[in-house]
Amino acid sequence: MKKLLIILVIVVLLGGGAYYEFVYAPPVYSKAVLGVIKEFETASRDAPRPENVSDPVDKIIAIKQQSEFLTQAREKISALNPPFFGELRQFHNDILGMIGLLLAAYNKQEEQIAFFGGILELEDVLEPEDLDHGTATIGDIQKHFEAAVPKVRTRVDEILSKEPSFEFKDVTFSEIKSAWEQARSGFDAWLSYIRKLNAADPLSGGTGMSPPSKKAEEAVRSITTFLDLVKKAAAENIDTSQLMPPSSEESNARGQRINDVLTKLREKYPEQ
Repeated sequence: MKKLLIILVIVVLLGGGAYYEFVYAPPVYSKAVLGVIKEFETASRDAPRPENVSDPVDKIIAIKQQSEFLTQAREKISALNPPFFGELRQFHNDILGMIGLLLAAYNKQEEQIAFFGGILELEDVLEPEDLDHGTATIGDIQKHFEAAVPKVRTRVDEILSKEPSFEFKDVTFSEIKSAWEQARSGFDAWLSYIRKLNAADPLSGGTGMSPPSKKAEEAVRSITTFLDLVKKAAAENIDTSQLMPPSSEESNARGQRINDVLTKLREKYPEQ
């Protein structure tokens, strides 16, 4: 009797495992993974591709977006439960492996992105998007610069306190740092000019607004020169050709397997 009960338990367990493996898991996993892939493809399609963007600031933003999309896709796919064996398990491993290679390629540019992207955030300070030029006053821009300039100087000082490990092309780290020293002191002259303006005047141009002094104009030029130099260096040092993993027989075979399974799944579950 005891042996019979053991046999029955084994049969039930095996039957349950077979049901999960061959009946329950395949459609549940397939629909879920297709949903994640569709979500990633939509987000990626709506965002600019880094290799198609020429402006260094926009390129950095595009690279960050693509990296974030890939990270989110990996997290969501990792949380899914494919069947234990067979084609879908291989597909699951393949697609996570491919995302891992893509993220590794993006991470090769991580130091460049952090360096140039951190400095070029300075543009947001010089041209604040949250101020409505139609209604803002000089007082608003005075408050903005008084609060933002010290933070920016500290941030850029921190970034330039240590030379990055990547090799600079054409524009050197020393040239960037030297340009920053001039731009940094220029903020004092610019703030001095801003503080003298009438806070009640509209930002769009008050009747009594005095023109910038020669010192203030030179300050703006030094800041602009610094940003232009950093943009030039960013364009030369952020290499979008490195954003794809190196091609190999193994990676090509993986890509083909992924495409074959995706074709089957999309035919079987077209609503996804």
